[in-house]
Amino acid sequence: MTATPVRPDVNVHAGHRRQGLSVKRRTDLQIAARPAPGQTLWTVKDPLTLEFFQLRDEERFVLERLDGRTTLAEICDAFHRQFAPRRLAPEDAVRFIDQLWQQGLVTASVESPTQQLLDRRERRSRGKVRQRLGSLLAIRFRGINPHRMIETLYPALRWLLSTPAIFLYCLLVLSACTLVLVEWETFQRRLPAMDQLVRLHHLMWIIPVIAGVKILHELGHAFVCRHFGGACREVGVMLLAFTPCLYCNVSDAWLFPNKWHRVAVSAAGIGVELVLASVCTFLWWFSVPGPFNAICLYVMIVCTMSTVLLNGNPLMRYDGYYILSDVVEVPNLRQRATGLMKTRFWNLFYGVPGRMRIPPPSLHRELLTAFGIAASLYLWFVLGALLWMAYMLLKPFGLEPIAVLLAIVVLGSRVVAVFEDAGREISWRARTAGLAPSRTAISTLLLACAVAALLLWPWPDWAEAPAVVQPANAQRVYVKVAGRLPASIESESVRPFEAVDAGDVLVLLENRELELETAELAKHRNRQQARVTAMERRQFRDPVSADRLASARAALADFDERLRRRQQDQSELALEAPRSGVILPAAPPTSVVSGEDLPHRETHPLAVESAGAWLPERTVLCLIGDPDELELAAAFVQQDVSRIQVGQPVRIALPESPGRILTGTVAEVSEDAMATTPDHFFAAGVIDSHVGRDGIPRPFEPTFMVRIALDAGHDSLTRGSIGRVKVRTGTASAWTRLMRFARKTFHFDL
Repeated sequence: MTATPVRPDVNVHAGHRRQGLSVKRRTDLQIAARPAPGQTLWTVKDPLTLEFFQLRDEERFVLERLDGRTTLAEICDAFHRQFAPRRLAPEDAVRFIDQLWQQGLVTASVESPTQQLLDRRERRSRGKVRQRLGSLLAIRFRGINPHRMIETLYPALRWLLSTPAIFLYCLLVLSACTLVLVEWETFQRRLPAMDQLVRLHHLMWIIPVIAGVKILHELGHAFVCRHFGGACREVGVMLLAFTPCLYCNVSDAWLFPNKWHRVAVSAAGIGVELVLASVCTFLWWFSVPGPFNAICLYVMIVCTMSTVLLNGNPLMRYDGYYILSDVVEVPNLRQRATGLMKTRFWNLFYGVPGRMRIPPPSLHRELLTAFGIAASLYLWFVLGALLWMAYMLLKPFGLEPIAVLLAIVVLGSRVVAVFEDAGREISWRARTAGLAPSRTAISTLLLACAVAALLLWPWPDWAEAPAVVQPANAQRVYVKVAGRLPASIESESVRPFEAVDAGDVLVLLENRELELETAELAKHRNRQQARVTAMERRQFRDPVSADRLASARAALADFDERLRRRQQDQSELALEAPRSGVILPAAPPTSVVSGEDLPHRETHPLAVESAGAWLPERTVLCLIGDPDELELAAAFVQQDVSRIQVGQPVRIALPESPGRILTGTVAEVSEDAMATTPDHFFAAGVIDSHVGRDGIPRPFEPTFMVRIALDAGHDSLTRGSIGRVKVRTGTASAWTRLMRFARKTFHFDL
């Protein structure tokens, strides 16, 4: 059975002030002085947890006198003699000692120090279970100790960290930036499109290149740390948003007395990537298109983007965060800022001072509070973005519940942690700070009302869906009977953008099997007719013929009906214009095939390349309408279409107009769900569909077509473009959206 942890027996009543304190400073702590403007700061390293803490002179003074024998009164008197005229109140001393005990920097002398450390380690392990659940998006695996390798390579690579080398690095980065700025227009033209940049067959050599870049990034931290006298004890792998990346433990840099040495260690990875990006910029610029050119481009983009968006961002715990922490000389900057933010919160709402584990440094409190707020909000934003990305990646495979479960575990654990922390603070304030019950109730009620207001406030609501640009009021010409386009399609059919009248023949399809079947039916029908005629002549003198005449006539009627249907099918091979207008090419269908092996075509049926192609039933041959009148057809799922009404405003984003938002209004909402997925939507993969045994794609959930009329001035669009539309459906609260998402995800009514 694990012993109950012993809290240090520290009491401020008069009868106990002369008794020795039952706490002792841990003797294995590593303490190093760090000069700071106007004072000396002391960095404390816990060798067991590898955590770092920063103390001021007054705090270190108190910590050094915790030897298990010195009384509280003696510590307060010694403090006054050392820092006169300042005095240390016993209550403040007890609060600070309690904070030291919670951080594990002191032990209670009434119990074995070893047993206390084991108990504290076990409690932290139990506490980290929920922390791991809340950190499923950042999973760290223990790595290797690279100390021996670094010590071996450092003498040979030391020149890379010399002053002339650093000057050349700066000159190289500056030259690369100058090249890009001066040749910006040419630079943009040479950049490939995104669909050309990200291709599956590139991954075979892109992944090793990026892995090599990240290894050099981490080794940069390690070698710079060694250069200034520190040591790197661990290099490992972590999964950040399920993406493998490396990490390097150079926490020894916190013991460096020179803060710029610490800044250099933190900035080493960014420096390595900037140098690599600069080198690859010149190599890409002067090399010819090919694999080497593409590799240089990838390295340039990855190093630049990761530096700007990831490593250089001080709100995330990467290089930029540690650089800022070194510059302002605040270790555990995020924890300090968050602690000060909580202190301000408790003071604002409950009128009591917050419980700071170690008081904040000399950095301006307002800036520190602002950083704590920004970092906390950004953390929630990043978690939400990563979870949403996981949801969108799993959605095409029907695995949305996995993403929802992940969100529940990650966000739920963090919400529980927030409420537990609040409960502990309220309990602690009630015992030690004289928390007023009335003010606590009023403040809690006000906070609950604020949360309820955020959940119930009506925010603008939108319904989003994929859409395609199409001719307005155009009629589609469908293939009613499967057939093959003529080999000489140019001379035997109309051409796109030709004017036609209603009833004009657009194309005459060929169906050899239908012709043979019709001819065979006509031959059998003529034979049957001859039999019936012969039986009618013999029926009065031949009783057998009279008995079989009725069945013979029935067989003849069946042949007549079958022949009539086949002849009608033959007549429908001639596709006619249902209205007058201009021939408009249809989108490339997924079902147009040609040849014995039936390969897919990537062109419209009336194109010259489609000569001889086989067109199955329901293939759209073309459209007939006015090419100057365009509209959008959007596909909304049932849950969204119920909120859409004619006349609602629409915002439209199309790939052919990047950065430009078009506008329109809802013109018509279909009352019937689509029976099949339109070819253009299915080919673009924007509607979740499944292909049945008949080869026809159908949406997974009921989907309805909504026609959108474009506002004036949008006449330069390309027919067939696939984009996204957002219909303003009114207002909805956050709670309504949450319930809507739950109904859609779990398929039950709330």
